[in-house]
This record gives sequence, structure tokens and C-alpha cells, in this order.
Amino acid sequence: MDISHIRAVIFDMDGVFFDTEPLMFEAFRRVFKLHGLDLSDEYQYKFIGYPTIKNLQDICQDFHIELDMNVSIRKLSEAYMEILKETDLQAQDGVWQLVDFCKAQNKKIALCTTSSKESVNKNFENIFKHKSIYMLDTLFDAIITGEDVTHQKPHPDPYQKAAQLLNLEPRQCLVIEDSTSGIQSASAAGCFCIGFRQPYSQSMDFSKADAVINSFHGLVGCFNFS
Repeated sequence: MDISHIRAVIFDMDGVFFDTEPLMFEAFRRVFKLHGLDLSDEYQYKFIGYPTIKNLQDICQDFHIELDMNVSIRKLSEAYMEILKETDLQAQDGVWQLVDFCKAQNKKIALCTTSSKESVNKNFENIFKHKSIYMLDTLFDAIITGEDVTHQKPHPDPYQKAAQLLNLEPRQCLVIEDSTSGIQSASAAGCFCIGFRQPYSQSMDFSKADAVINSFHGLVGCFNFS
């Protein structure tokens, strides 16, 4: 994998840096149990990579219910934060190896997520209990959340903004994504994109990814940074 032109690695957060998708699935289950709905993991697979507002719109359409979007978003956030308090969050296996490698190679690192600033802060507060060498402002050179862009993934706006904040061209950025919408966003922005397959993404379209991996292990060895 010749990526000698790459100057930065940009991580998606949910499902890439952390395996937080099961936590979000549980948050949706807890909230919508009150509506008499049982949202299985399999049903929620289609939520991955899209903003919460779209997920809620899909639920309304699929189950023919009406929701106050602001109230539902608040309840989901509260449920997620409660679940996070009960969770000993870990980075994906191999992520810290890649982060440390990039730092040693003087490559920039960024985070690009559809999640809120609050979710980013809470997730990393949890994880830094295990990786105290880093803090949020020293780990990433740029952080883009769903609140920072007008158009969210699969629009190219998030990754175009990430490259801009890093003072790089999109083609100089390697993106790691676990969803069709995220891969489409990175590809449309002109970034080199690696699709990270998870058990829940086996049926997702990763055709626009430049490469596909099932694990971070060994990924560093594939890199040919100059």
C-alpha cells in the first residue's frame, strides 16, 4: 500500500476509534421501549454512519409514529451517557499502535464524526483512564463533529473541513471509516479511504473505499510513509 503522499490520518469515531455502536444500539432500545418498539441490532445497522436526526426520521417512517425530534435526541443522549457510565470503554484493538506510529512519523491525526461535541468529550474522558499519555487537545490536530458542518456524511463537507483545518489537501489525508456514508463522504472529498469492516457492516457497500481491512492489526506494517 503506497501512501507515501499521506500527511495525516483521520479517524471516524463510532465504530472506528471505539466500538461504541453497541452502546448506541442499547440507547435506542431503551428509549424506544417506552414507545412499545423493540429495535434489534439488525434493524439499527442501517443507522450507522448517519446523524441521529436521520435515524429518528427512519424510525418514524418505518413504524408510522410521530416524534418530537428535539426531545428524542435529548433522551437518546441521556440514555447513551448513562450507558457510558456503566461501560469501561476501550479503543479498537490496534488503534493506539497506529496513533503512536503516526506521532512518531510526525503525521497529523484528526477525528471526523457525526456525533456531538458532548459525545466526543464523554467518550474520550472515559478512555483516557486507560491511555493517560494523551489528552484530547494533544491527541488530535483537528476535531470535526456533526455540529461543525452544514452538510453531514455522506456529503464531502466533513472531510473537506478536516483537510482544511489540517492545512492539507484532501488527497494528503488517509481516512478510516466503517460505514457506506462515511466512505462516500471521504471519497467525494478526495481523500484516500480505508473501509474498516465490522460484523454489523458485512452487507454495506464499501466499493468506494481504496482498501478494506477487518482489523487494525498489521495495518501499520502496510504503510509506506516517506
